[in-house]
This record gives sequence, structure tokens and C-alpha cells, in this order.
Amino acid sequence: MILLNFLVLLHIIGDFYTQSNSINGLKKKNFKHLFLHVVIYTVPFISLFFLIEKWHITLIFIVVLFLSHLCIDYLKVKYESNNSSNYKIFLFDQLLHILVLYISWLVLKNYFVGTESITLLLQSIGISINLERVFSVLIVFATILKPTSYLIEMLLPMKKNNNQNNTNNGKINISETNYGAFIGNLERITIVLLGLLNLWSSIALVITAKSIARFKQLEDKDFAQKYLIGTLLSLSITLGLLYIFLV
Repeated sequence: MILLNFLVLLHIIGDFYTQSNSINGLKKKNFKHLFLHVVIYTVPFISLFFLIEKWHITLIFIVVLFLSHLCIDYLKVKYESNNSSNYKIFLFDQLLHILVLYISWLVLKNYFVGTESITLLLQSIGISINLERVFSVLIVFATILKPTSYLIEMLLPMKKNNNQNNTNNGKINISETNYGAFIGNLERITIVLLGLLNLWSSIALVITAKSIARFKQLEDKDFAQKYLIGTLLSLSITLGLLYIFLV
């Protein structure tokens, strides 16, 4: 499964972390930027030339991956132009991408050179690690940040602060939403670390600390409801990923 984990990790990096906000917005209006996104997305997969025995198999995979990603994202952009972007489109889009990777893995695993040489190299310098677990941990951390934040923002869009675009002595005010996303990321990172250390009961302290910081705002019923749903979603996604990849 290490090859599949590697493919999923490269997908997350390519689809979320190498894609700037400007390209994400422009690709919905201009095919050139959509094409650029797919090119940047595909680049990390070139590393498979070192992991697959047959170079032509890798080349075919990269071409298929490029074309499939371009088609899926093109259809997603077209559908979003007629409908407001929502979590269902996002989830279906990601499901199709993962399905392509899974089908590709069924073929590529027959030509996978393995990781024995890497393991032996690390052991020769006194490092003994489980590479499959390392990739699983990386997938969890990569998923709980940008992808999870993006999904929660779609599910629970926050009202913009009226003063968000105001300036004070030439400095732009930071919106409440930005702080919320930052806190959410820290919350999920802490939960994963506590899970890895098997300190499950300590997760309650994280939620308590977050609630205390928001105590005054919880008097607003609308905010309290969104806060509760967002917190439970964040917690559920993080624990779900921990269970799937690390437990």
C-alpha cells in the first residue's frame, strides 16, 4: 500500500499546496490557467520514474493522469459556472481523482521497485523507520490543513467582518475568518499529535481551550451553532483520518 499512499500524498500536494489562490480563481475563467494548474499538478508525479521498473509504463500513467485531471477539472469548472460552488461538487471531484489514482495503482504496483533499498540505506546510518507509516502520517497532516479548511469553509461560510477591508494607518485588518482557519489548523494538528502519542483523553482539553477563547461570542446563537458544527466537523474529520491511516 505504500505506493498508493505515495500517489495520494502527491495528489494532495499537487491539488492543494501547489495551487495558489489566484490560479484557483483564474482557472474558472480561463482555460490557460486551468491547463497551467494541471501541468503544475502533474510535475511531482515525475518522481515515479525512480520507483517504477518500466519507464514507458510511468510515462503512460503520467499522460493518463494529466488528461484525466484536465477533463475532471474542466467539467468541474463548467458545472460550477452554472451552479454555486458547494461541498458536493468538491467531494465528487476529489472522489474521481482518487478513483483514477486507485485504478492506476492496481497497474503500477506490478512494476513497483519497492522501498527495500531506501530502508537499507537508512538502516546503514542508524535510522529505522516504517516508510508506509511515514507516508500515512504525512497524508493525515496534509489533509487536515488546506483540504479540511477548504471543505469546512464551504459547509459553513462565515459572514465577512464589515471592517475587513478597512485600513488602519496603512495596515490591512485581519478578518475573523482568517483567525478561525488558523485556530482550526492548530486544533487539528494538536489532535493528531495527541493521537500519535496515544493521549486521547487530552483531546478534550483542546476543545475546552478553544471554547473558552470563544466564550463571549457563544452568546450569539447563530455563531454558537456554526461554531459547534464546525468544531464537530473538524474533530470528526481528524479522528476519521487517524482511524483510517494510523490506528
